[in-house]
Amino acid sequence: MAAKNNCKNARREKQRQNMSDSEEMCEDCNKEESPDDKGLVCSLCDNWFQIKCQRVSVTDYDFLIKSDDRIQWFAKAAKVRPKKYIKC
Repeated sequence: MAAKNNCKNARREKQRQNMSDSEEMCEDCNKEESPDDKGLVCSLCDNWFQIKCQRVSVTDYDFLIKSDDRIQWFAKAAKVRPKKYIKC
Protein backbone atom coordinates (compact mmCIF):
# COMPACT_ATOMS: atom_id res chain seq x y z
CA MET A 1 0.00 0.00 0.00
CA ALA A 2 2.94 2.32 0.63
CA ALA A 3 4.00 2.10 -3.03
CA LYS A 4 0.47 3.01 -4.14
CA ASN A 5 0.44 6.03 -1.84
CA ASN A 6 3.90 7.09 -3.03
CA CYS A 7 2.71 7.02 -6.64
CA LYS A 8 -0.39 9.07 -5.85
CA ASN A 9 1.61 11.48 -3.71
CA ALA A 10 4.07 11.96 -6.55
CA ARG A 11 1.20 12.76 -8.91
CA ARG A 12 -0.23 15.29 -6.45
CA GLU A 13 3.17 16.90 -6.01
CA LYS A 14 3.52 17.17 -9.77
CA GLN A 15 0.17 18.93 -9.88
CA ARG A 16 1.15 21.24 -7.03
CA GLN A 17 4.22 22.35 -8.93
CA ASN A 18 1.98 22.94 -11.97
CA MET A 19 4.34 20.57 -13.68
CA SER A 20 6.80 23.42 -14.24
CA ASP A 21 9.77 21.08 -14.53
CA SER A 22 8.45 19.34 -17.63
CA GLU A 23 7.38 20.21 -21.14
CA GLU A 24 3.74 19.27 -20.77
CA MET A 25 1.11 20.48 -23.18
CA CYS A 26 -2.53 21.04 -22.39
CA GLU A 27 -4.53 18.32 -24.10
CA ASP A 28 -7.31 20.80 -24.91
CA CYS A 29 -5.46 23.76 -26.43
CA ASN A 30 -2.11 22.09 -27.23
CA LYS A 31 -0.18 24.98 -25.71
CA GLU A 32 2.93 24.30 -23.67
CA GLU A 33 2.44 24.97 -20.02
CA SER A 34 4.21 27.86 -18.36
CA PRO A 35 5.19 28.31 -14.70
CA ASP A 36 2.12 30.52 -14.19
CA ASP A 37 -0.36 27.94 -15.52
CA LYS A 38 -2.56 26.03 -13.15
CA GLY A 39 -3.29 22.56 -14.35
CA LEU A 40 -4.58 19.18 -13.29
CA VAL A 41 -3.75 15.64 -14.32
CA CYS A 42 -6.81 13.58 -15.23
CA SER A 43 -7.23 10.47 -13.09
CA LEU A 44 -8.55 8.53 -16.10
CA CYS A 45 -6.29 9.40 -18.99
CA ASP A 46 -3.29 10.74 -17.02
CA ASN A 47 -3.05 13.79 -19.30
CA TRP A 48 -2.45 17.37 -18.16
CA PHE A 49 -5.04 20.10 -18.67
CA GLN A 50 -5.06 23.81 -17.90
CA ILE A 51 -7.86 24.64 -15.50
CA LYS A 52 -9.05 27.46 -17.77
CA CYS A 53 -9.49 25.04 -20.68
CA GLN A 54 -11.48 22.64 -18.50
CA ARG A 55 -13.40 25.49 -16.86
CA VAL A 56 -12.25 24.52 -13.38
CA SER A 57 -12.50 27.42 -10.94
CA VAL A 58 -9.48 28.47 -8.90
CA THR A 59 -11.45 27.55 -5.76
CA ASP A 60 -12.05 24.02 -7.07
CA TYR A 61 -8.42 23.77 -8.22
CA ASP A 62 -7.16 24.75 -4.76
CA PHE A 63 -9.50 22.18 -3.19
CA LEU A 64 -8.30 19.41 -5.50
CA ILE A 65 -4.64 20.20 -4.89
CA LYS A 66 -5.09 20.18 -1.12
CA SER A 67 -7.34 17.08 -1.04
CA ASP A 68 -6.23 13.56 -0.30
CA ASP A 69 -6.12 10.80 -2.91
CA ARG A 70 -9.74 9.80 -2.41
CA ILE A 71 -10.77 12.81 -4.47
CA GLN A 72 -10.27 12.18 -8.18
CA TRP A 73 -10.54 14.65 -11.05
CA PHE A 74 -11.68 13.60 -14.51
CA ALA A 75 -11.16 15.75 -17.58
CA LYS A 76 -14.13 16.48 -19.77
CA ALA A 77 -12.17 15.11 -22.73
CA ALA A 78 -10.61 12.07 -21.06
CA LYS A 79 -9.50 9.62 -23.72
CA VAL A 80 -10.09 6.47 -21.67
CA ARG A 81 -13.43 4.81 -21.20
CA PRO A 82 -14.64 5.02 -17.58
CA LYS A 83 -15.87 1.39 -17.71
CA LYS A 84 -12.25 0.36 -17.25
CA TYR A 85 -12.39 1.78 -13.72
CA ILE A 86 -15.87 0.64 -12.72
CA LYS A 87 -16.13 -2.72 -11.00
CA CYS A 88 -19.40 -4.51 -11.71
